Amino acid sequence: MRLTLNGSFIVPPPAVARVVPPGVATTFRLDARAVAPPPGLDEARSRAFWRLVRDVALAVKDRELAAGLDKDGRELAAVRPRRPRYRSGRRLDGPPLMPHRALSRTRRLLRGRADARGVTFSWARGWGRILGYHAAGQVRGAPDRDVIGLSRAGRALVAATALRRWAGKYGPPRTPALDLPRDLAAPAPSAGSGRFVVRAIDAVGRHVERLSPGRAAAVKSHSGWGQVTRSRDSADRGIRNADFGS
Repeated sequence: MRLTLNGSFIVPPPAVARVVPPGVATTFRLDARAVAPPPGLDEARSRAFWRLVRDVALAVKDRELAAGLDKDGRELAAVRPRRPRYRSGRRLDGPPLMPHRALSRTRRLLRGRADARGVTFSWARGWGRILGYHAAGQVRGAPDRDVIGLSRAGRALVAATALRRWAGKYGPPRTPALDLPRDLAAPAPSAGSGRFVVRAIDAVGRHVERLSPGRAAAVKSHSGWGQVTRSRDSADRGIRNADFGS
């Protein structure tokens, strides 16, 4: 309210709050439709998996923003040609919506919150609402620029990277291969049977010992040892069976 010279009052019009139109999101989310989690995860492991997805997705999204790409992987509409400006000793020559490059709010305020079903990404300090105005074309004199989302190529990269890292950290352990001496390639035949007794192999100590046919049964029952046999008429002439005792 303002007092005029003649003593009357002028009541200003009510302020109109700017809101993001319905249908224009200010956050985006990645879930099992974009990144299929490994099967059989309990809730704790599921949360750990989506935290990993969050970290990977933040890095991929930052890479897309640094390249000046929108949510569909296309280049953002360029700003009008102008001389690079300076503020606080920094040159403002970054892509649209990111004049300070890595220090711009579009990049440094992006956050991710993981739960047991996915990750929700948003911008802190209300910057997501400002980006919503840009996405809806409500910024005067500026074209539509929508960065609220991750491109199809970005989602594929997030899925492949997260699953590879998860498998490297929580995948099943690899069984070490046994290095057999070369002289084991020609086993000695056992009399009166259709198989050749090759050797007994200690799977724990990686020890290899020649066996006579008479000792084969005794060694086979020994814990950690087993009898490896080769069929007399095997087509590929390779070791066919390895039965390790329990």
